[in-house]
Amino acid sequence: MSTADINYDDNFYADLVNTAGPSASVIAPMVFDMVRPDKVIDIGCGDGSWLAAFKACGAGTICGLDGEWLDLAVLRIPQDHFRRTDLFAPIDTGDGYDLAISLEVAEHLPESRAESFVRELTKAAPVVLFSAAIPLQEGPNHINEQWPSYWARHFAANGYVPVDAIRTRVWNNQDVTWWYKQNLVLYVDEARLGDYPALKAARDLMGHEVMDMVHPDKYRALAKKAHPNFSRWIKSLPLVFKSRPKI
Repeated sequence: MSTADINYDDNFYADLVNTAGPSASVIAPMVFDMVRPDKVIDIGCGDGSWLAAFKACGAGTICGLDGEWLDLAVLRIPQDHFRRTDLFAPIDTGDGYDLAISLEVAEHLPESRAESFVRELTKAAPVVLFSAAIPLQEGPNHINEQWPSYWARHFAANGYVPVDAIRTRVWNNQDVTWWYKQNLVLYVDEARLGDYPALKAARDLMGHEVMDMVHPDKYRALAKKAHPNFSRWIKSLPLVFKSRPKI
């Protein structure tokens, strides 16, 4: 798959208003309190909902990167804060940032891109807010769904450690969409962890491993899809018996 194969329709971006927007309004203030970023970059920013939320928290500089497929009309940030970028190719993030964001993006890139993509995120900032679709999560153009522990290993190869400080705080929050509740983890340059007392405290409290979890909302959707409609099966029983040969 390449950029030429990618297409997101109007419904995809319209849905961000009900998913990314409300979720960012809850999570961005939590992250901002722990990191206090002045410069924030979002790689695969979509409509810019997350950048808009961090700007509202007090971030001074924001920058969003996304592909040629993005309709500029959907942007929730000024167009001069957005740059079209081929996410399938090496990314030049420009000047150093305090926080890099990449949420539900990495699953849209081939597995051969995973290592370099994570490396570019870690080069962009000492703290990365990251999430990616788990196996069987499903979605448009999902080609590399992996568990959080898979991504944690890629971050570890670049000297970044996980701080699982958000998921438990929003797990039952109805304003946050389930895939963020399920997948979102902060990664921090281990050499810089002492610069962020709140992140260090959270890491000490939550432990040093990333748990692979499935949110109940996703589980219910999968269970409903996997099992036949029992009531419909019961109603069909008379037809089944009628079709049996007489003995």
